[in-house]
Amino acid sequence: MSKNLNYFIGRVCTIFTQPINRNFKEENPQTFIEQPFHYFVGVIEEIDNEGILVTQIMSGFKSYFFKAHIISIAEEEVLHPENKADAEIIEKLKSANSEVRDKMKEYETKNESLVNPDEMMSVLKNIQGK
Repeated sequence: MSKNLNYFIGRVCTIFTQPINRNFKEENPQTFIEQPFHYFVGVIEEIDNEGILVTQIMSGFKSYFFKAHIISIAEEEVLHPENKADAEIIEKLKSANSEVRDKMKEYETKNESLVNPDEMMSVLKNIQGK
């Protein structure tokens, strides 16, 4: 294993892969943007001769990417709200994305009768005793 790859272990990274046969936008256009974060952003746990094991940021689930299909790895900036400079950046990002969040709230309000995947995950974790 390359020492350059070892640098990424324990860091939050995005894994860029060759195109996959799953179209997140067609599956659910409302959550399309979130899906890549679920699957391709996480903390790199291990790197072996075959690939990279990642713990997903949003769910805590594991993903394994085979090296033959990885194009690149990018370390992500982690912002800490207790740090004043980071808190300012977070607020700027929130205000810049307020329109998107407002649209999402409107969508959620209109679709309250739909199953909420986050609530279902919570129910499953409670059932499993986690």
